[in-house]
Amino acid sequence: MPINTIRDLVKQAEDYPQSINAFILKDELNDCQISYANLLKSVYKLASSLLNYGIKKGEKIGIMAENRVEWTVVYLSVTSLGGIIVPISILWEPPEIDNVLKNSGMRLIFTSSRYLEKINKAYNEDSLLEEIITFDETDTDTNYNCTVLSYSSLMASNLEIKEIDSHIFDSIELAPSDTVEILFVSTSIGVELSHHALISNMKGILDTFDLSSEQGGMGKKMLMIIPFSHLYPTVFGILMVLMANWTLVTTSAARMDFILRIIKGEEPDYIILVPLLLERMVNRLEARLKKRSGGLAEIGFGNTKFIFTAGVKCPENTIVKMEDMGIPVLEGYGLSEMAPFISVSSPAFHRPGSAGIRLVNVEVKIDAEDEMGVGEILARGPNLMSGYFGLTKNPADLTDKGYVFMDKDGWLHTGDLGLIDKDGFLYIKGRKRDIIVTRGGTNIYPREIEQKLMECPYIKQVKIIKKYDEVFGEAPFAIIYAENIEGVDIEKAIGLELENLGGKIASYKLPKGFELILDNNK
Repeated sequence: MPINTIRDLVKQAEDYPQSINAFILKDELNDCQISYANLLKSVYKLASSLLNYGIKKGEKIGIMAENRVEWTVVYLSVTSLGGIIVPISILWEPPEIDNVLKNSGMRLIFTSSRYLEKINKAYNEDSLLEEIITFDETDTDTNYNCTVLSYSSLMASNLEIKEIDSHIFDSIELAPSDTVEILFVSTSIGVELSHHALISNMKGILDTFDLSSEQGGMGKKMLMIIPFSHLYPTVFGILMVLMANWTLVTTSAARMDFILRIIKGEEPDYIILVPLLLERMVNRLEARLKKRSGGLAEIGFGNTKFIFTAGVKCPENTIVKMEDMGIPVLEGYGLSEMAPFISVSSPAFHRPGSAGIRLVNVEVKIDAEDEMGVGEILARGPNLMSGYFGLTKNPADLTDKGYVFMDKDGWLHTGDLGLIDKDGFLYIKGRKRDIIVTRGGTNIYPREIEQKLMECPYIKQVKIIKKYDEVFGEAPFAIIYAENIEGVDIEKAIGLELENLGGKIASYKLPKGFELILDNNK
């Protein structure tokens, strides 16, 4: 059957061997797994419950939780109904969450006990939020600012749903152009993505990889160690696994010794992570291999065909070290506005330092090349975003704030600098737009931090710049202009202001230092 929407993807899975595990969660306290048969039953059951609840096509439904089975069930149920998923980063603080609640217009959000209190603090009467659905049982004696319902009670409202039955969707028309997800790249601006964009990107990745049946057949295991709230694991993990009839293995833990235990126990075929974790993995493996003679196969990498990394450019020496141990490392490049991949290295075509070749269904060109062939990377294709959600102005007007724009010919101006060699490999050479990307692949928009700091009465002007930090990689640093006020220790006051940003913005956005420039003129 043709796959044009997430619903088509779910329906296709009905034909898979139902005993194959769709999802394996490895946690430090407990493990969980779910077969394709039980995953589909849960998806249809939740979809039926949401219909009874009154959810209609086009409604926005939030989710803020660690990686878990229910995350996938919610994503597939909501999007198959024609609802719009709004993921919220688990790193964001209540004021940031509050902005997304208000700006998105969601009236329902799914969460876990880990993040319930954050959402509760974020809630205010200006938002349209009516109910929080928590995956874990909650303390009934607690007074919440909003109605809290348990996931189990919502699912129990449809006990009659015992079998896989896709007829539940018959009354809801779904088009490939319908919006499937709004990904807030900042707390005020969301990237609006259609079913067509996500499906096209996933197909483009698989076609570019061109895995043989031995390399990519059903039941292969993909280990992914990235929070589901990012678009990268949604497309490269959840949706691609569903398309290929693989098994997704994941965890919320980031401790490398625990990750290596998962690898030894599950022996994954593919490993998906960010460069920061790959660096840690390489360092740990080098230390272990010095004490062992059996090589990587002895510690769980015997089936691993490749490691894929994206989000930020990976240090070339890290890739070389991993490949010297016998595992190919493939890199990818993209951005949320392209849902998200533009290029990927493939098992057949990869070079250390390169972001791979363009996806087979994406066009890429370099604009305004210099004498070295470096210029701005432009891309267009079926995976292009529908636009920025909630934006009344032309996105081109926001380039000074770090956002990108589409020109009249459909080319996305990425704001990244690069070159394409004679063999078609894309190399990232820098950044044109005002954005900071951490070693973990998380974007920071300086304007958000500047706006928060400008609330301080002592600050006249502030500029957030990028500096390199040994731990964080690219990190924000504040240049602050302030008046020299008699009787006030301005430097101490500004320092306290920076400390007080904790709890207002995510910790990764906090400036790692500041330079104070005093104006002595009254």
